[in-house]
Amino acid sequence: MAFDINKKIIPLGISDYKKITAENYYYVDKTKMLKDIIDYRPYVNLFTRPRRFGKTLNLSMIKYFFEKTEEDNSYLFKDKKIWQFGERYQQHQGKYPVISLTFKDAKMNTWDETYNSLIKTLSSEYKRHEYLLNIIKDENEKNTFIKIMNQQASFADYASSMKNLCMYLEKYHNQKPIVLIDEYDVPLQNSYLRGFYDEAINFIRALLQEVLKDNTSLEFAVMTGCLRISKESIFTGLNNLNINSILDVQYSEHFGFMQDEVDEMLKYYGLEEQREKIKEWYAGYRFGVQDIYNPWSILKYIDDVNNNNKKQPEAYWANTSGNDIVKKLIKNADNITKNEIETLINGGTIEKTLNANITYNELDENTENIWSMLFFTGYLTYTKERREEDDVISHYELKIPNNELLFIYKVIIRNWFEEKVKEKDFSNLYQSLINGDEEEITDELSEFLIENISFYDASESFYHGMLTGMLGKISKYRLYSNMESGLGRSDIILQPSRMKQPAIIIEIKVTKDIDEIEKKCEEALEQIENKQYETLLKKQGYKTIMKYGIAFIGKRCFVKKG
Repeated sequence: MAFDINKKIIPLGISDYKKITAENYYYVDKTKMLKDIIDYRPYVNLFTRPRRFGKTLNLSMIKYFFEKTEEDNSYLFKDKKIWQFGERYQQHQGKYPVISLTFKDAKMNTWDETYNSLIKTLSSEYKRHEYLLNIIKDENEKNTFIKIMNQQASFADYASSMKNLCMYLEKYHNQKPIVLIDEYDVPLQNSYLRGFYDEAINFIRALLQEVLKDNTSLEFAVMTGCLRISKESIFTGLNNLNINSILDVQYSEHFGFMQDEVDEMLKYYGLEEQREKIKEWYAGYRFGVQDIYNPWSILKYIDDVNNNNKKQPEAYWANTSGNDIVKKLIKNADNITKNEIETLINGGTIEKTLNANITYNELDENTENIWSMLFFTGYLTYTKERREEDDVISHYELKIPNNELLFIYKVIIRNWFEEKVKEKDFSNLYQSLINGDEEEITDELSEFLIENISFYDASESFYHGMLTGMLGKISKYRLYSNMESGLGRSDIILQPSRMKQPAIIIEIKVTKDIDEIEKKCEEALEQIENKQYETLLKKQGYKTIMKYGIAFIGKRCFVKKG
């Protein structure tokens, strides 16, 4: 399918509202959010949504709508939903000074690097408002302003920098400013994973409390993030903070794409026939009462179809930090948690209570906190809420949202599985193979499978990779995978360095019917004979050649010697 040059361009990686709407990019109109902000405007609004669900683009939209600038930006909204609501809303366009910060890039390896990234962000915003120096009469204040621009100020100066900037903006414009902070919790999650959480939260807490608590020069503030960090850890005393999460109905349609928006987009690009496939891969999220699609993955898929003629969906949504949390859950899983993970990846649901006020340093306290993290970061969704009579706690039935997330889980589990293979001692398995003890081989393989996380639609390649990893360290043997021999390619050949040792041929089968597992072993042995896999070994002079058919179903296996 060739791309139609007359069609709008998919805005991949572009989160600047002006660029998307003023140039030839496809835009899903979310400007009704502006009406809701004006109607319900609290002092501080925190929107928590998963990564890449439109938070940055929405903040950019808010900035271009409200900010007072020399250029008239009203043309960016006159053909959008917000303008249709009339003069009451139009009059807010371009009337407010705005402070706009993003912390999404503050994910460095050390605290010093992270701190420098944060103060660089503050410096850039001060430089954007450098004209305010003209109204600052106090020399100390002026010097502090300049130090912040030059990234030479003290911790205390940076902590109060946004509050002071609000005060200067109000004085200059005779209008209280709006504060926008994008991805406020990125440095917190990164610092938790890298071991400097205390330093990060101390700085973020000081910065936000100064500007958001009892700031008489603030019109209102909008923040975005992935998690709702508890008031006790960062927002102490901020009683007028309105937190809107994926559990809330209000604003639920403004992040991610709804079904009608996806249908309109597919129709525009002539991809209506892909609707059900796309739904299986990228839908399944639930925000409030809305069914939501992952916007990044939809855009990436359409772009791939248009430019690369790809028809099969892929797992485009990969958030490194989020994946690290999934890895942490799997790595620390006890037997109960392993069973729950298996239930999820096999299409089932689990019931959990969710901690909406979690802090990153609480993730290590118990596994239940990680379930909450996975839910609020978009790695799980819920199908229904249950509350016992007289119970103030809600219980949520959780599941993996779609095929894209299922793929990500399986990749992480496979990688974890390979690490477990490298760590384990398989000397008993090696000796059993050499001795021809098929019962002991079965026991060794079954025990390893039962101890670890698996999924029941595991393919032959999964078990092939597992056995290759297990047998790759067998002493004085060389392993060959899919080596050509006879009339085909055998799954695994173990070639001994000493001719007196037995060579080993292994053929693998997978079944979905436990009653067929022994028959599959026999089929594997027949394949070894019919394809003459022993031909090469015989030519090399090996006299003793052991043949095994191994069949798998989930965590069960059966071994038969030929």
